Amino acid sequence: MIDRYQGVRFPDPGDRPHIFHGDGYLRPSMYTFLWHLYRLTGDVAFVQTLYQANGGSTEDLPRDLFADDAQGVRQEVARVVAEHGAELKLDSVNKQQWHLAILRSGAGENARAVWLNYQAGGAHGHHDGMNLGLFAHGLDLIPELGYPAVQYGGWGSPRARWYTMSAAHNTVVVDGQNHANQAGRTTLWAEGSHFRAIRASAPGMVPAGAAGPDKRQFERTVVQIDMAGRAGFYVLDIFRVAGGRDHTQFLHSHFGSVTPAGLSLKPGDDYGQDTQMRRFLWDVDPRPGWQVDWKVEDRYGLLPAGQEVHLCYTGLTSAAQVAIAEAWISYGGYGADMRQEAWIPRLVVRRAAGEGPLASTFVGVIEAYENESLIQSIRRLPVTATDGRPYSDSTVAVEVTHADGTQDLLLAADVENPLGNEPSASSDHVLIQKEWDVALTGELCLVRRTGQGRVIQVWAANTRTIRAGNQDIQNDSPEHLLQWDGP
Repeated sequence: MIDRYQGVRFPDPGDRPHIFHGDGYLRPSMYTFLWHLYRLTGDVAFVQTLYQANGGSTEDLPRDLFADDAQGVRQEVARVVAEHGAELKLDSVNKQQWHLAILRSGAGENARAVWLNYQAGGAHGHHDGMNLGLFAHGLDLIPELGYPAVQYGGWGSPRARWYTMSAAHNTVVVDGQNHANQAGRTTLWAEGSHFRAIRASAPGMVPAGAAGPDKRQFERTVVQIDMAGRAGFYVLDIFRVAGGRDHTQFLHSHFGSVTPAGLSLKPGDDYGQDTQMRRFLWDVDPRPGWQVDWKVEDRYGLLPAGQEVHLCYTGLTSAAQVAIAEAWISYGGYGADMRQEAWIPRLVVRRAAGEGPLASTFVGVIEAYENESLIQSIRRLPVTATDGRPYSDSTVAVEVTHADGTQDLLLAADVENPLGNEPSASSDHVLIQKEWDVALTGELCLVRRTGQGRVIQVWAANTRTIRAGNQDIQNDSPEHLLQWDGP
């Protein structure tokens, strides 16, 4: 866990210049830089950042030989911290020019953030399109492997190349090939109380030969849901892919061990493709609803004594093979310990067809929790049109039952539908889940009800109307998030 802002360098007194970053002994003070940004914008996050970087103190600020009024800076920093607190209160953000979205919720020890990178390639870039990450419970629970391991033979070595490969990231790989260098675009964005969502699309990341340009799909929907009245949360992850004949999803956490449930695993073939993975155990025909639970190893001593953190993935993908494997990583950095290496558990979900183009919808629920899960059960439900016709697998309905009996229904339309498996699920198309008596005229919603079946909250994005039980809710501005709290 890193608690110092990494966008600029905050050298401590006596630090030697960093040869890779061109530091000099009379380098400009980044404390002064952030202070000027605060004066220009009024954003107190700049003050909180420089205060935290200085060890939660105003002493010696702004650490600048050329400061005009250092004492005045210290006094004003103290005033801002006294008025607004030292902890940054950051909202969710979607940096569309950077192709990076961060969904944030919670505060203090319960702060969490799930992020989605929806571009691939570029200078010094990885083939990491639609890569997913998660920070929660004080840990980086779905990490990026980081800078290529060039200390194992240079940039062209197998282990350095591994770090840049699509298969080394928390994403989907088509036909074993790296993602094409492409930037995705946002097709849905929503932020509300207890509900935050991003949907991004980048069909150009699918290899050009996998399907015609109008038949490719590479779209990920990530929804972060806070559990009512509890510190818990979960993430619904929907990844729609069309093109090619082999779609493989990868997911890893950090150091730790995994416990599968609902899987009958047997040794099988490696994935291959020059990846650094081994010891594959496969279930070639699992029933959706299986789980893989990571018990995270606190190797760096970041957690309080007795705190046990888990990451649990519940797989709801239809007609998929599932494997648990090991992936190679290097964690020693570039000092004297530069060759510390390990093998960490990896989840692999794979769909294949004899002929293409193949269409897949990977569906999973991710929960990070301490000691005991706050989710009782998870299941997929069918979706029908108004005339009773079932939607295809790319239209998703998921029910999540909390430990206290509260239930959530999430409905997500396949807006792109490039292969024409069903009519385009535009804002005029109705999605019906009969068991819940919910009808959505839109693209994404969350309906929450008590254990006794009373609807208490609704959130809906890119939506005109929604019927939930005996409630008919209109949205006069479909481009805005609909939020409804029951009586």
